[in-house]
Amino acid sequence: MIRSGQIMSKLKPLNLKQKELPHVSPWFKLGALILIFLGIGVFLLTGGDKPNRSSVFNYVLGRETTLEEDQGRINILLLGMAGGRHDGATLTDTIMVASYDLKTKKAVLVSLPRDLWISKHQAKVNTLYQTGLSSGEGLKFVREEIGQILGLKIPYAVRVDFAGFVQVVDLMEGIDIEVTRSFDDYFYPLEGKENDLCEYKEEEIEIDEEKAKKLNIKTGKVKVLLDKEEKIATAAAEPGKSLVYSDDQAKTFFLCRFEHLTFKKGMTHMDGALALKFVRSRHGLNGEGSDFARSKRQQQALQAFKNKVLSFQTLFDAGKIVELGRTFGRSVESDIPQTQYLDFIKLVQKMGSTKSVVIDGSGTSPLLITPTEGNFGGAWVLLPPEDDFSRIQQFIKDSFLEEIEATQSANISPTQSESLKR
Repeated sequence: MIRSGQIMSKLKPLNLKQKELPHVSPWFKLGALILIFLGIGVFLLTGGDKPNRSSVFNYVLGRETTLEEDQGRINILLLGMAGGRHDGATLTDTIMVASYDLKTKKAVLVSLPRDLWISKHQAKVNTLYQTGLSSGEGLKFVREEIGQILGLKIPYAVRVDFAGFVQVVDLMEGIDIEVTRSFDDYFYPLEGKENDLCEYKEEEIEIDEEKAKKLNIKTGKVKVLLDKEEKIATAAAEPGKSLVYSDDQAKTFFLCRFEHLTFKKGMTHMDGALALKFVRSRHGLNGEGSDFARSKRQQQALQAFKNKVLSFQTLFDAGKIVELGRTFGRSVESDIPQTQYLDFIKLVQKMGSTKSVVIDGSGTSPLLITPTEGNFGGAWVLLPPEDDFSRIQQFIKDSFLEEIEATQSANISPTQSESLKR
């Protein structure tokens, strides 16, 4: 039998941006490892650092948390991105805020659509992390900006790349997700095929007046896309310009770039690759093609992920725990101070249920709309009506309040309930 000390001594320092210190307590490492999954997606692992003595002392004596709070809540920004070296590798595909109530011990998970337009930066919200990287403060920049948008103080952020997600799900031998409705996605992008021309080819040819009139372009040497019969499928707007394909053109011309996904309603066992496709699908039919639907699927996967890690089979598999730590260490970035890790463990030990909230455009008075006018660089975007985020901020406050009221109602005994009715 492998002892816990032997298990944890195998863990290597992880990719957390802090100075590393020697001699880590094995139980501290184990607790921080389990925190990853208990923290409603707060993918946090310890590095090689020893918590300071005051932090350990407070933890043992059960003193109040030293975590930064906002009106009795602790808020954490969770980001997921593809990673790698392809275009858009540092755009965030998943954007959530986990908000934990210190009194009720419950959390609310708020999802933001990646197409949300931020007028201040003239860009979508999914570009903020990338923007922050240019000044070396990716996490700090994005959490402060999203905090302003939502009207929250967000002192902590965690970023995970999807390669780590796939590997960890596979290490756990898959997760079980309840697919709420069947859907197909005929245009899920295949990795490595992003620029494949399939059966077409690009050439630069001389365009005379007759062809220019037919194609509604200018005469001269123009780049064109030719099909296998050498017919012009589309052309650049004018000489010297590159060919740029819209999403609709890519779906028409370059079918080899995509694969067809099918998900059936009901409980589905998914390996890492399939789970990633489930949470990233953007062109699903049957109401699953919106950012809002995708946000809900991401929250479903997160809950399934947490449930699997908390299962007996995972928690008591020494080798699996070690490998999970190594895998996350290669895929996680966090700005959570290491002196506060024990406080996070203490918080998670008391954590109750989780409520999921998606900011979307549903209902007769939607929080988000698709603007019909405006300069958005040709992109499809979402905005709050009149570009005013106050209703979204109030919606979040109301969601927090509903969770508190639900907890208070649940804690009232039958006798107290009858007394209140009188």
